[in-house]
Amino acid sequence: ELLSLGSAGVMATTASSDALSMFDGDALLFYCLEASGYVYSEPVSSESNLVTVYPSKENSPHFPNIDFAAFLISHGKLQSVNHQNYASHCHDDIITENAEPMTVVYGSIIKIQHQASGRYLAVTPNNSAWLDKGNSEASLFRLVPSHQEKGWGDDLAINDNIKLESIYYKGYRIQCVNNPLEASYHLVLSVTGSIFSIKSHC
Repeated sequence: ELLSLGSAGVMATTASSDALSMFDGDALLFYCLEASGYVYSEPVSSESNLVTVYPSKENSPHFPNIDFAAFLISHGKLQSVNHQNYASHCHDDIITENAEPMTVVYGSIIKIQHQASGRYLAVTPNNSAWLDKGNSEASLFRLVPSHQEKGWGDDLAINDNIKLESIYYKGYRIQCVNNPLEASYHLVLSVTGSIFSIKSHC
C-alpha cells in the first residue's frame, strides 16, 4: 500500500523510514557500481542520443553539467505496450491510477527521462542504450530491488541499490559493459543486469 503523498516532484520523508522516498517526477542520478560512474548523456547536438557512463566518485560526482546525468522518473503504462509474453502476475496492481502525486515503489513500471534533452532512456537486446522521443516500447522498465531488504510495493529511496528490468524484453535487465574500442562504458540488456545506486540530484 502506498504511503501518504507530498507535493508533485518533491522527495519526502515517510513515516516508516528516515530515507527520502522518490515521487513521480523526481530527478535523480543512476550510479553504476560495476562501472564506477554515472549514467550520462551530453547533448552536443539536437540529434545526439548516445548514453554512456561518466567516470566519477560515487559520493562526490563532478560533471560539466549535472543535468547531463539527471533523469526524471515517471510512471509508465503497461497497457500501452504490446509486450512479449510478459506474465500478468507481476504486481501491476501496485500502481494506482488515481493516486496523484504518488511514490515510486518497487514493482513500478517507469519511464526514465533525461533532464537535459527531454528524451527517454531506451535499450534493446540488439542495440546499446539511446535517448528516444518516448514512443518506443524499449523505454519502459520495472524497478527491481537488488537485495532482500526491500520487496514489491516498498518505496524507492535515495541510496537504494536497484536493477532495471525491461518490460518489453522479458528476462532482460540493463547492464553497464565496457567498450574497449572507445575506452568507455555503455548500457545494454543482459540476463544478469548491473546494480545502480540511486543518488539525489541536489
